[in-house]
Amino acid sequence: MTISINRLRALMPARLILCALLLWTILPTSAQNWQNLGPYTGSAPCETHEAAFVEVNGKGYLFPGRESGSCNITIFDPSDNTWTEGPEMTRQIHHVQPVVIGTKIYLIGGFEGGFPDETPVDSVYIFETANNTWSAGPEIPVARRRG
Repeated sequence: MTISINRLRALMPARLILCALLLWTILPTSAQNWQNLGPYTGSAPCETHEAAFVEVNGKGYLFPGRESGSCNITIFDPSDNTWTEGPEMTRQIHHVQPVVIGTKIYLIGGFEGGFPDETPVDSVYIFETANNTWSAGPEIPVARRRG
């Protein structure tokens, strides 16, 4: 029996839907729904917008964005539902894209300043979560600078 490539391609969407339905039926209910963790303890993250959030080793790192004043990084630990204050941001940047490699968070792109006078960030910034330190990364080519 031979099946043409076109026939296999036609079957792929149906197979994906069947796989998704199968997973939905075998996953525990807790994995299918949101859970209310209740009130958190400790400090709250600062009020900001156009921020960045990323997970490293089970903890969430919130990098403050626009109009955050002197906010520091805040770290969420879901094991005890607490926020703790981390180190100071080296620059007040927003619209940044965080990328995790190992224990390092690379902050790429973004802007500084307020609208409409925003300036594209010129370099990658690297935050090492193992010891809460910053280091400078490579310069972003001028033609690629944006949020």
